[in-house]
Amino acid sequence: PECSGSLKDFWARFPDDPDGRENLRKLLQSMALRRTASETVRMVPKEEVEVVVAMTDLQRSLYSTLLEVPGLSAFKRFKDLELLCGHPWCYIAQACGANRAAVEASLTDASGDHPAGELARVSAEMLAKFPERCFGDAKDQQIGDSAKMVELFGILRGVLVRGEKVLVFFCRSVTGRLLHALIEREFGFSPG
Repeated sequence: PECSGSLKDFWARFPDDPDGRENLRKLLQSMALRRTASETVRMVPKEEVEVVVAMTDLQRSLYSTLLEVPGLSAFKRFKDLELLCGHPWCYIAQACGANRAAVEASLTDASGDHPAGELARVSAEMLAKFPERCFGDAKDQQIGDSAKMVELFGILRGVLVRGEKVLVFFCRSVTGRLLHALIEREFGFSPG
């Protein structure tokens, strides 16, 4: 921030043209620290354990329903199912911002009809199958709604008791938001 000044100064110094972009690239290169794998801090050997986890009854029910939603592309369906398998809240948060009222309002008009057609009607029916708690904040979610979360938090409790450290990788940022909130609630500290 000190090297670029205010937003007005930034745009004056680095206009959106080839010269401005080149000047910005030179500045960033002088400030960026590039490392190769051999230069990085040595980490302990990674230990991967694959654990097969069955879905909870709630996840299984929602998964079956989501499989039947017509009109979804294969990519969209796969993404939605992946979110649901992480935790039902992840699907809700990604699909509609975890706000049932706002989503239902967008799917219906004043008469209660579904102006966006069949997909909107099915989407509204799908949302009706989620427990109300899934529409709350991340910190208020139940770990028991997701078999993956139950397993993960069991592992994390063991790591904490042993005084060890752990890196948890996940595919979606929404999962990261949920994990952050639940770790903070369950263990009393903010991860990271």
